Amino acid sequence: MKSATDEAYQLSVDINKIHEGLDIPSDDKFFIPSLFHSTVIEHHRSIILLIESKLYSSACTLMRPLFEAYVKGLWFSCCATEKDFEALRKDKFHKTFGSMVTEIDEKKESKLSVPKNNYWKTLNSFTHSGAALLGRKYNEDSITNNHDEELIKNLLDFSANYALLSGCEISFFSGNKVAIQASLNLASAKHGL
Repeated sequence: MKSATDEAYQLSVDINKIHEGLDIPSDDKFFIPSLFHSTVIEHHRSIILLIESKLYSSACTLMRPLFEAYVKGLWFSCCATEKDFEALRKDKFHKTFGSMVTEIDEKKESKLSVPKNNYWKTLNSFTHSGAALLGRKYNEDSITNNHDEELIKNLLDFSANYALLSGCEISFFSGNKVAIQASLNLASAKHGL
């Protein structure tokens, strides 16, 4: 698994290099979504480091907040009103995740509801210590890390895909054509996004 985590870590480094020195407009529609997208990129790197340390359950628990931060970044950039930004600043923003996904799909004509419908229950189970997480904590009669290679690959791929997408969003917000092209090239080369 070392080569897969090495490659994933290098991807994280590459995403961050593209953003070095970028200026993001201070307007809420750009700046606040950038905060969410930078959280996705940070969670991606954290997942890699946790996997390298064989802390697989902790890596699993970060999958939902990673996906959630990505969705919030999109929603706040394309759907939010000034009232929503004010509520967020006061930690009183309470729109449901499903509503945000639906509104993004309607506004952007996207299909974000597909990964939401396919993965949301499992992501919740990981984060809230449900069966998807606990079922991987034992082997026959002993408590252990029983996370198979396929799961680890899926964790790396899922987090990489959303880190790449978030990286593209941040580059778009900056308006920097070099960063935009570099992000698109990286996404295309690494995951065909």
